[in-house]
Amino acid sequence: MIPKRMRRLLLASSVSWLATTAAQAEIVTIQTVDGNVSIQGKIVSFDGSDYELDSLIGVMKIPANSVICLGDACPEIDDGKGLSAAVSVVDAPSLVLINNLVKTFASTKTWDIARSNAEELEPGDFSFTDDASDDAGVLSVSMAPSKEAYMALAKGEKQFLFSTAPIDDELAQELVNEGYSDLRAPGREVIVALDSILPIVHPDNPVRDISLPDIARIAAGRITNWSELGGPDLQIRMVLADDESSVAEVFDERVMRPNRLRLDRRLERVSNEAEGAKLVNEDPAAISLASKALIGDTKPLPIRQVCGPLSFASDFSVKAEEYPLARRVILYTSGQQLPQLVKEFISYSGSQVAQTGLRDVGFVGQNVEELPLSLHGSRLASAILYAESPEDFSKTRSLTELLAPAERLSTTFRFAKGSRDLDNKSLRDAVRIAEFLQQTQNQNRNVLLFGFTDNLGRSDLNQLLSLQQANSVKEAIVSASNGAISSDRITVTSYGSVAPVGCNDTVEGRNSNRRVEVWLR
Repeated sequence: MIPKRMRRLLLASSVSWLATTAAQAEIVTIQTVDGNVSIQGKIVSFDGSDYELDSLIGVMKIPANSVICLGDACPEIDDGKGLSAAVSVVDAPSLVLINNLVKTFASTKTWDIARSNAEELEPGDFSFTDDASDDAGVLSVSMAPSKEAYMALAKGEKQFLFSTAPIDDELAQELVNEGYSDLRAPGREVIVALDSILPIVHPDNPVRDISLPDIARIAAGRITNWSELGGPDLQIRMVLADDESSVAEVFDERVMRPNRLRLDRRLERVSNEAEGAKLVNEDPAAISLASKALIGDTKPLPIRQVCGPLSFASDFSVKAEEYPLARRVILYTSGQQLPQLVKEFISYSGSQVAQTGLRDVGFVGQNVEELPLSLHGSRLASAILYAESPEDFSKTRSLTELLAPAERLSTTFRFAKGSRDLDNKSLRDAVRIAEFLQQTQNQNRNVLLFGFTDNLGRSDLNQLLSLQQANSVKEAIVSASNGAISSDRITVTSYGSVAPVGCNDTVEGRNSNRRVEVWLR
């Protein structure tokens, strides 16, 4: 792993140096596997273990096991292992995701793939052969419960892992206490996609939307007939994936616990979300929850928030993490020295090509998307409804005037309560924003960063905190651009708790409201 001091130096390097370099064809990019940090320069030497790179900040030695080299002048590395690794997934959506990434990555290499298991929702081995029919490696994919999978990763029995939930802090610390390295460390945790869990019903069900409290009451046996929700006089049949599934964990954390309800013991359980979706599609009385990747031909319902507006699982709302049941799909690495092609695969998973293709299988990539203010109708309505004082109305009007000629970017930075630190996803998002702003059509546009908080605590302290968070984002974007984006191009403003995107009377709503939005005009 690249030391923290070196990471700061790399972020401070300037692309202006490239203009003074004689042989542009010899310039390469050395990049951490997670894509958060990169530096450009000319390779002086490579001994198989370390790159010696001539860069803006001088000649430096970089361990090859922690980075990949991009560019025509990169030395060829043949470690004889190909794309060979043992991989864990913890649930069916993660399996769908890795299946897609493996297929699209292999197509970039023009490899043929043979699978040991033809079933898409069953783990197995992927065997690769290149154009010369030579062995290009075997990726062995297995499925295991979350704790078991993380333990195997920490012990080095697996090289990387896909999960729809971050590792539990208690488990991560337990592994550290046992002498294993921290899986949450920078470079070890890569957000590869965004997913959404949808309430699903039969296509003929006339109900148009549903609230999370109502779903909780159905699961608890408090609501038993569709007529209680404006539907037909039909006994409700709720089907939920079993406790080992990730959707059950999210359901408990974001639906049941906030409403202080427990599951009805008579609730029908199935082994996975795909099975639940199949039953829903066969029964007009049924309802379930499933990852968008597994809903099949069922009818998804938008979520009616307790504070008013409907929340749809659009690509934009999921990217902005404003849909109440959005979640991240995370790739964790073991920290071992990985084969070169495995590092390339992990890096590829965050590339624009890979992210674009994820939509084909129901996931949402992290490529930057724009949305003008005119398409934020529910957001404006919510802002007005929440403006309880003359000061709030004044701030809301001021914000609307600033945003009228602007377009919002889907990338939204979020923070833990009281924190100004960017997490691993935010660091990678800063790189994506920097790249987006350097595109030809965006080079003359100005950036507006708006900091917001929830409504807990003193308003003046909230205002100050949201300003500090927005400044943290500004610094990250400027640094990620390697000097190509001037700080003068970015304006930072703070609005505290006005214009919430979630309901402040729920934990998830407050988490959504602590954010920094990015707008261009």
